Amino acid sequence: MNHGLQGVYAVNGDIFRVFYLTPDGQAVIGGVMWEQDGHNVTRDTIAPIKGAIPTVTITGAKVDATQPGQIRPVPNTTLSPELVKRVKQASVGLVGQDGRPRLTMVIDPLCPWSIRALGELEPFVTRGDIQLALLPIAINDHENGNASTPAATALLSAVPFEMEAAWQKIIDLHHVADDMPRTDEAALHLQQNMDVAHALGVRGTPTLIWRDKAGASHVTEGLPNDIARLVRGLGK
Repeated sequence: MNHGLQGVYAVNGDIFRVFYLTPDGQAVIGGVMWEQDGHNVTRDTIAPIKGAIPTVTITGAKVDATQPGQIRPVPNTTLSPELVKRVKQASVGLVGQDGRPRLTMVIDPLCPWSIRALGELEPFVTRGDIQLALLPIAINDHENGNASTPAATALLSAVPFEMEAAWQKIIDLHHVADDMPRTDEAALHLQQNMDVAHALGVRGTPTLIWRDKAGASHVTEGLPNDIARLVRGLGK
């Protein structure tokens, strides 16, 4: 039971879905449950179930999206210099003007919460408050029929300032378009981004990474309730 709703873990072959049974027992809601602070309730609930947390295979190598019990990040975790360096080496797309405080967002391009976060952050980009860096990974393949990996590869095949436009095309279609390029180099970059996400302990998307005015770098899962406050606290 979570927040008064009973969770149901449904399996059909190698496909699984999570549903929540309404209190009257007459309907189910499919999807992910998030708390108001951005905590992913569903992911924590299903983590002990063998095979529930997806494993992504790219160019022959396996990268675990998470290892339950080993990496347990908490909201607003301060990053070590080594992790900051690894984030800087990741492949990202850029939205907004150079020289603005940067907010990095780890996304799965087909994650509805990543898409929602983009919409909520765009006004701050338009006003010039931030430059948004998009760091694509693929962790929802097990839920969407292996559609996240080609979508993320397509984003990483675009040049940095054209990645958002490529993402908008995928959002409109709900999948990667047949005419969108997916290069071998982009597949390698996705592998590297997955390595970075694993090192950070990313368990869900979106995950935000930023540096405050004092120079400390932070990572947190989900969007905060007060985005404007987060933006005001960003350092360059």
